[in-house]
Amino acid sequence: MKPSKIRPPFQTKGLTYSKNGMVATANKAASIEALRVLMEGGNAFDAALTAATVTNVTMPACCQLGGDAFAVIYSAKDREFLALNGSGVGQNFTINEMREMGYRKMPLFGALAISIPGAPDVYHQLTKYARLPLTRLLEPAIRYARYGYLLGEVECNYIRMGEEKVFADPDCKSIFAPDGKTPTPGTVIYQKNLAKTFERISKYGFRDCYEGEIGEAIFENLKAKGARFNWDQFTNHQTESCTPMKVNYRGFDLLTTPPPSQGMILAQEMKILERFPISSYGHNSTLAIHVMVEAKKQAFASRMAWAGDPRKVNIPWEKILSDNAIQAAREKINLHKALDKTAFQDLLEEKMGETTSFVLADKEGNAVSFIHSLSNVMGSGVVAGDTGITMNNRAGRGFVLIDDHPNRLEPNKRTMHTLLTWILAKDNKPRWLGNTPGGDNQPQWGMQVICNLLDFGFNEEQAVSAPRWYNYPGTDPEHSDNPFVLNIEEGVPELSFYELEKLGHDVNMIGRYDGLGAQELIQLTPDGILVGGSDPRTDGDVLGY
Repeated sequence: MKPSKIRPPFQTKGLTYSKNGMVATANKAASIEALRVLMEGGNAFDAALTAATVTNVTMPACCQLGGDAFAVIYSAKDREFLALNGSGVGQNFTINEMREMGYRKMPLFGALAISIPGAPDVYHQLTKYARLPLTRLLEPAIRYARYGYLLGEVECNYIRMGEEKVFADPDCKSIFAPDGKTPTPGTVIYQKNLAKTFERISKYGFRDCYEGEIGEAIFENLKAKGARFNWDQFTNHQTESCTPMKVNYRGFDLLTTPPPSQGMILAQEMKILERFPISSYGHNSTLAIHVMVEAKKQAFASRMAWAGDPRKVNIPWEKILSDNAIQAAREKINLHKALDKTAFQDLLEEKMGETTSFVLADKEGNAVSFIHSLSNVMGSGVVAGDTGITMNNRAGRGFVLIDDHPNRLEPNKRTMHTLLTWILAKDNKPRWLGNTPGGDNQPQWGMQVICNLLDFGFNEEQAVSAPRWYNYPGTDPEHSDNPFVLNIEEGVPELSFYELEKLGHDVNMIGRYDGLGAQELIQLTPDGILVGGSDPRTDGDVLGY
């Protein structure tokens, strides 16, 4: 383990050590239940399934069976890394049909904003590596859903943020605002229909959400609410299992989820940064932040100019990540001046939330870096009837109604995705597992955590606790035309704040821990020790035994 070079002046929870297994999530109940599975002889994949299904219940505004999921996993038995891309296709509307209905942008909630959920089949893929029966792994989720889960402040705030959606759909309102008011901390939420759904899955498997009674119920309910899917879009949905996208940074391989995931943004950012002497600039110094922000802008420009569903759009990523292209991107970074929105638009023309995530590892060397989401808080706000499943709004958030755009709306197409997750590997073995929710901020915060580890020598808890920033906007069509704003968390040196303004950044100081993600991080050391850090911005925890 590399010792920290400095003692940072910010709060941390303290490191967690173990040798048998470790789980780090953004929800205490999920961490506890997943750890129990590990202690009962389950492996990292068993624990991941428990963590994922528990957060369906305990973090209902962020993730459910109606959302999408991505993962990078390592199977010790197979000695293999694998990326799981779990996003579904949108509905069978054309751009002209949406325009005829009066839309100039995709609706952000309601039935028209939904895409086929990809999460259940990613869960299904994990069952292939698990060893315990589904009846055991899903028991905690069923228990919390049937007998109630007491919501904390964070979960209530998320539901309140999405209350317009909650009240728009009677099925959603009956669960999350049964007395006509959104819940307050200490409220017990019952999701008895969701409990029945999980019970059926424990008997028939997650594919029932596509091919069985659950899938049929979802399909018929969404059809009645105005969605336009074909039944075969459910039955034919499959997770893409593939080799992760890989780039090297400071001697470590960054393995991340390829398109339609935004892992490509993180990969390009790290390639751009590699030849800058980031460590010599100093942590959260003016120059370190400036160079990272400029790398972000370049990577986001590539995503917006080129990226769409790779089954329908040719994304030249080998060329974009080539040495020549990366060097050209580095040369566009002016150490004395920020790239403004006009220059960013020029980059676009040079064509060559809400979410939760977790990481787990076991004593056998298996590793899971996992993220799942409804997209925005409460997703579409549509609950699929008696299934109790809240549906995503990925199509509404992701597609654009622009004819020549690579991410334009088309029938049977997947939108580009904000979700990504990553593993840092050495000698073809996982070393660090990391991720965070946060939409377009995920590749920005991932970049900062990786630099904290490999450039500044921070330990795992310091790396996720350090003050951070995000540059807005990103790729969301609703806001992409807005001017750039650099939001910096309290705790970054005031001198950096003022000097960044002089470089041309429009800087905004925000409160400490004011909505800046929920980073989770586990190191698998060469001597077999697991070391974990959990973001103090979240209610979750890292647990090991």
